[in-house]
Amino acid sequence: MALVENAETHDEWDWDTFKKDPELELWVIRVPNGVKPKHLENMTISLPESYDVWNVCSSSTSGNGDIGGVEVGRLDEEGTAGGGEEMRGLSCLLPRKKKHGELYIAPTPITRHLLISAQIPKPSSSEDYSMPTQNLPRFSYPQELLKHRFVAFGSTKVAVDHDDEAGSAHAFSLWLHKMDPGSIVAIDAFSLSDAMTATEIGEPRLDTGIQLENTERPQFDPLTPLLPEEICWIIDRSMAYETEWHASNPLAHTVFTLLYVHCLNDVDPDVLPFLPMIDLDSSRPLELITVILRAYTSGLLKSCSLAWNELSKGSLLDTEDWQSDKSDVSLLEGWPVRAAIARLDTALAWLSTTTKVPPSWQEALKIRVQFRRTILLLLNSTESLPRGPEDFNELLQSARHLLSVIRAHPCESISSSSPAHAAFDPYIARQLNTFLPVRVIDVPSLEQTCDAYERLLNGWEDLAKLSNTYQLSTWNQVGFHQSWFGAPAAQPAYIRSCAQTLFYDGIQIIHNQPQSWLVDRLFEETIGVSYHVFAQHWGGQGSASLLDLERKIIHTIIPHIRGLWNNPARRRRFLVKSIYDWHIIYDTLCVLVEGLDVSDDIDPVTFRTLNQFSQAVVPWRLASITEVILSGFQLELYHPLERPFAYWFAAQVTDVHLNYLDVLLKGMAGVVPQESPSRKEMQFQQHFLVALQAMSMAMFVSLIRSLHPNTIFDQWEQLRANLHRRYKWSFKTAYDMCEFEPVVLEPDFTQFLREVHVIQDLGRERGQNEEIADNARDIKGNAQRYSLRSPSEYFELAQRLLRSLISTNNTGTLNGNWGHDRMKLLQGMSEACQELRPYLDESSSDAGDTSQISLSMSLLKVSGTKIVDEKGEEVILRGAGLGGWMNMENFISGYPGCEYQIRAALAETIGAEKSEFFFDKFLEYFFQESDAKFFSSLGLNCIRLPFNYHHFEDDMNPRILKESGFKHLDRVIDLCSQYNIYTILDLHTAPGGQNTDWHSDHGGHIANFWNQKDFQDRTIWLWEQLAVHYKGNKWIAGYNPLNEPTDPYHIRVIAFYDRVYTAIRAVDPEHAIFFDVLSDFPQLLRITKQYEGEATEKINEVRYHVLKDQLSIYNKDRLSWSIWLYKDIGFQGMVYVSTKSAYMTKFADFLAKKHRLAVDAWGADVSAVQHVYQPLINHVLEEIPERFRDLYPAPVWKLSDRVGRLARNILVAEFLVNEWAAHFVGMDEAQLDELAKSFLFEECEKREGLNKILTDNATLVKEA
Repeated sequence: MALVENAETHDEWDWDTFKKDPELELWVIRVPNGVKPKHLENMTISLPESYDVWNVCSSSTSGNGDIGGVEVGRLDEEGTAGGGEEMRGLSCLLPRKKKHGELYIAPTPITRHLLISAQIPKPSSSEDYSMPTQNLPRFSYPQELLKHRFVAFGSTKVAVDHDDEAGSAHAFSLWLHKMDPGSIVAIDAFSLSDAMTATEIGEPRLDTGIQLENTERPQFDPLTPLLPEEICWIIDRSMAYETEWHASNPLAHTVFTLLYVHCLNDVDPDVLPFLPMIDLDSSRPLELITVILRAYTSGLLKSCSLAWNELSKGSLLDTEDWQSDKSDVSLLEGWPVRAAIARLDTALAWLSTTTKVPPSWQEALKIRVQFRRTILLLLNSTESLPRGPEDFNELLQSARHLLSVIRAHPCESISSSSPAHAAFDPYIARQLNTFLPVRVIDVPSLEQTCDAYERLLNGWEDLAKLSNTYQLSTWNQVGFHQSWFGAPAAQPAYIRSCAQTLFYDGIQIIHNQPQSWLVDRLFEETIGVSYHVFAQHWGGQGSASLLDLERKIIHTIIPHIRGLWNNPARRRRFLVKSIYDWHIIYDTLCVLVEGLDVSDDIDPVTFRTLNQFSQAVVPWRLASITEVILSGFQLELYHPLERPFAYWFAAQVTDVHLNYLDVLLKGMAGVVPQESPSRKEMQFQQHFLVALQAMSMAMFVSLIRSLHPNTIFDQWEQLRANLHRRYKWSFKTAYDMCEFEPVVLEPDFTQFLREVHVIQDLGRERGQNEEIADNARDIKGNAQRYSLRSPSEYFELAQRLLRSLISTNNTGTLNGNWGHDRMKLLQGMSEACQELRPYLDESSSDAGDTSQISLSMSLLKVSGTKIVDEKGEEVILRGAGLGGWMNMENFISGYPGCEYQIRAALAETIGAEKSEFFFDKFLEYFFQESDAKFFSSLGLNCIRLPFNYHHFEDDMNPRILKESGFKHLDRVIDLCSQYNIYTILDLHTAPGGQNTDWHSDHGGHIANFWNQKDFQDRTIWLWEQLAVHYKGNKWIAGYNPLNEPTDPYHIRVIAFYDRVYTAIRAVDPEHAIFFDVLSDFPQLLRITKQYEGEATEKINEVRYHVLKDQLSIYNKDRLSWSIWLYKDIGFQGMVYVSTKSAYMTKFADFLAKKHRLAVDAWGADVSAVQHVYQPLINHVLEEIPERFRDLYPAPVWKLSDRVGRLARNILVAEFLVNEWAAHFVGMDEAQLDELAKSFLFEECEKREGLNKILTDNATLVKEA
């Protein structure tokens, strides 16, 4: 390597020289400040085949004893660990002699980029200087190489020499000894009172500045080399602190305790002195600091910056919902997100190519960096949700997967002596520009951290759904559901702020709707009539007459909806304010209608319709009142004596609400179509509110009974004063300014005391005043709003109504994800009714069906070889499988081929809408409450629920969860729980087909599940989603990840089981997991009366004996057992569809043909077609040598079986699919519904012999 003094006069540097000679290469070399040109003179570069690292040797004449050599690194496409990103995209300017030395862009691109750093000279000692490969003693850099000190940005603390510190401390100590006892040090503007207050409070959050000895922090040097596991530990801890900031703790106590936050410039490889850049410990490469930790910290700060920007919009209150104080520390606000992403990408590229980090830690670090990158992209994409929900959902799925891996593979704890501990200083706030006192935050565990991130991801998922939700009532119901599922504050403040911004950003509603849209949606969704019908009588929407009304509606709805995403206390305040605002709208509407001239050609029907518009806002107000009352329990606002009144008042308001729904439904019958969404929602609300009213009355009666008879009356004066203050919103004098009285104003205290009197059976002799006694004397003669019952009777009524909604899958107008959430709410309320009944009334055993839920039901788990409940008591499961339901099978349901074939054929034959209607009704009628009740009456306690993956994922849209799949699965799980029946989730059909049979629904005979890893990955992804959904559900006995796997090599299934087990356990550590073995089980029972004739009973008797013998063995050894089939069309079910039903009548000839052609693999009689297939069998026998005939799954499949599967069950069956679908041609929805009803329990016959055996053996299990 030679130095060129003047490039202009050097021929090799002429522009034309490069143009003419394509062999010349143009290199760019970056030289650090510490390396002078003389260090490079007379040096040569030896180029190996790999250009990753080039060694450079210095000549002995260099004369520089400080530098032993130069290390050169090549900048590849993905960047390099040592920095050099700025070298990308450079262009070189070359002089051109022909143009008098003017500079032109080089005619050839830069071929190589070199990064040069100096090497520390090796010791001259003759000792061996070979470098061990693992776990060297930690290297400390010589102090003379470390010239700079590190203090936090924004710190008021000045770095001082340690010797000076020691000297100052000694001097201060000497000075203190000279002070007289009782003397004080006077400081300007700091009084003795201030000093006493600071020391006497003793509140750790009010830091006095005193740092005790045990809080001394180790010295922090950001360039201290660290092991990969220590980097992982630091990242995990910083993630925990980030979640604590989202939980409303200050940045100074959480994120800023990571000292690398304040030292990003000090670990920038582009500005570091060159000498410390050399790795003297191969197990602790410095790139872990300068590349990985620097990139992660940058991404963390940028993530906080984006969240801070959203939170600072003012939707939520600073210090109440979040802490905005940044302590003058940079969150990289001016730095673009793409730069942070680029830095994270560089870190990932280095991890992917480096050999300096063990593979296991490479993967652990990559997962964490990828997770940070994904979180940053999600934060950056939230505002553009409506424009790109698909990309957002992909990011969400990726984040969930990465989080599950982090949860499953936590970083091991590090030793107490590790320097990684110095990376965090919980007292950093003392050095920052902040008014906040120091408070040390307890660092959450990794499990708690992952749970917090899971809540954040769930919040983002809700935002993605809401971004495409343009129904005002849905926003309202979703907001209310938050408090009913738990405290709204459980959602991070960031998510709640985003929801408010999403609904109204200060200009538009849900990004693209004008504010006037709210007015029209209010009436359209509440009463099913457009606002234009009303407005046309006053000049149309926006007219001067209606301007005030429309303004009031807009100014009421916006804070009402946005307020639902506040913290519980402030949410309640917003609702209290909206109670009055809704009445103002009601009053304005009434005034408008009253002032309307009915003589202006307005017919009576139209006038009644216009009157209903004022009624439309009443349910909104009443729902707000109910929410305000019930939220008081959540916030623990009520004194014990106030609680009975709160429940009673909630029941009163609910009763008025129901009356208004009756008025709206009856009054609008001639206007609202019977199938309108608003009518559907009102009908749902009727059932729901009656159940809520009954639950409120149950609690009211129970609490009054628990009090001493005189308590309420003895303390009434004080209690009444408290109630006046508690419900002051109902006593507002502002209501007097309105022309119309509000619906539900002041609570009726007299009515409350009457009902308390009736419950406690008090009379005049109890010492009550005359007015109360007189009112109580004739109470039986008055028309009461309620007929008072026992608490258990109220809960029984509520539970019956809730179960009715659940069993019919009635979620009102909420569909899809929101419908699923509403169904979970109904299920939770139903369970609450069941759990409270025995505690509230001794007569609960007389109410309801004793076969229903037992409080002993608990989450099952495996202990050794037994299944036990939460108390450790053994549970023996006994039952059957619900085959043919969510995984349809040809011999069970009477169709040919596979389920995906008949679904496609029927959609093509009668249209997708009708086809979907039929199959949905089929799933609904196949198992209902009557089925669960019958199953439980046999003494059975477990149903295996086989399901097809197609219900949850489309092959053309993989890894996108279809929430509709939970509709019937949740319904049946809940129905079973009501009758003390556990359920096992059985994935009967996996992508690609996990076995060679028809019931894996892949249409072939090759189990491609084992041949393509993506099929297995998708299955694991699906189980992760299912585990998230059903985690903690006590009615689920466990998960069966894969039905009857047929892996030809018998080893891939083990690897898959390991993977799916780990994935499920990362999400759900409690539910039992049942794994199928690699074998075919003999089927003990097959009933084919339709085709075997009179021989059936004799055949059954033999099989019944076999079944009895087998179950007796199971019972003796206390084993759980399950036969295969609960319901079918007559082969082996405990119940079977009647031959007189609509379905069996319509398909009678087709089923006979199917049986004759033997197109089903199960229950086939080949006698009628054997002559067709035997020649093919003989042909194979003649032409194929015996040693080549045993194809998998031989010997389970003989040659005749293989021919039968391929020729009959696949080929011929495929031709029958369209013939089956043709039976549906011309049928309307009513006829399709009638056909599906054939599978109702009431339309089935029972197989008494089989059921008796099952009942007898279930009883034996109980007695054993």
